[in-house]
Amino acid sequence: MYKLIKTSTLFFITILICFSLLDVLFTYSFKKGTFFKTQWIYNLKNKQLDYAVLGASRSLTAIDIGETNEVLGLVGLNLSLDGSLPTSQYLILKLFLEHGNKIDQLIFNVNTWQIGIDSISHFSYPRFMPYAHDDAVYDYFKTYDDNWIYYRYVPFYRYAKFNFDWGLGMYANSVFGMFKPNFDSLGSFYYPFYDYRGTREIDDYAFDLTGDFKNLFKIHDLCKQYGIKLTVIFLPVVNLRYDEGYKDNMQQFEAMLAAKQIGFIDYGNAYNGQFALFTDETHFNKKGVKQFTNDYFIPLVDSLSH
Repeated sequence: MYKLIKTSTLFFITILICFSLLDVLFTYSFKKGTFFKTQWIYNLKNKQLDYAVLGASRSLTAIDIGETNEVLGLVGLNLSLDGSLPTSQYLILKLFLEHGNKIDQLIFNVNTWQIGIDSISHFSYPRFMPYAHDDAVYDYFKTYDDNWIYYRYVPFYRYAKFNFDWGLGMYANSVFGMFKPNFDSLGSFYYPFYDYRGTREIDDYAFDLTGDFKNLFKIHDLCKQYGIKLTVIFLPVVNLRYDEGYKDNMQQFEAMLAAKQIGFIDYGNAYNGQFALFTDETHFNKKGVKQFTNDYFIPLVDSLSH
C-alpha cells in the first residue's frame, strides 16, 4: 500500500512538473506572438496616438486607417476585436493604456444589438488565455466566469481546453512566425470579397434605452482617467428601417450621452440600400471601406483633431 501511494505521488508530481514547464514555455511564446489581435495589442508599448478606433468586427472592417493617417498626417490604430462585446472592448482599452500607450481621441463604435450586453463573448474571450496571470485580465474575467480560477492556477489547463486557438500549431507559429495575422500593421481587416451575402429585408436598429450601458460608461470613465476625448459612433447599415421611430431612438440615445459630455454621431443611414458597398447587412466590402473613410471618417478625425 505504501509503495502504491509513493508511486502515485511521484507520478502526480512528475505530471505536475511537466505541465507546469509546458505552461511556462507556451505562455512565454504566446505572449511574444502577434497572430491574434489580443497578442498584437498586448505587445504594443509606449505608443503615442492621435486617435484610435475601438469596437467589434464592424469597426475592425470599416475604416482605412492607413489612408486616414496619410491624408491627415496623424498616427492612429484600430484596436477593434472581431466577435468582442463591450466587456472585452473595455478590457482591451484598459490593457492598452496600462502598457504606457497614450490616445488623444477614441472613436468607439457601438452596435444597437450589443451595447447593453454585460457578459463575455465566448468567441473572443479565449484569446485572452495567455494572460490569465495578468491581474487586470484575471480580475476582470473571474467576475463573469468561475472557471478562470482554474485557467490561472491549474498548469496548462487553459491551453488544453482551448487547444484550437492555443495548441501546438499556434505554439509553433509563435516561435517561427509561419503564418501572418489577417489584420494589417495598423490593426484593420478588410473582407476580401465584394458580392453582397446578406438579406435585403428591411430591419429595425434601435438602442434599448432601458439598459444601463454599464460597459460604455466604464469606457468613458477610463477615458476621463487618462485624459482621452471619447466620441461614440454608430456605423452604417444597409437594410435600415429609417423612420421616425429610428430617429427618435437615436436622438434619445444622443441626449443620454450628451448628459455625460460624450459626443455621438449616427451614420446608420449614410448608405442605406446601397448593397454594392456591403458584404452583409452590417459590414462593408472594400469599396464601402474606401467610400466611408473618405466621405465621413477622415472629416471626423480631422474635426476632432482641431
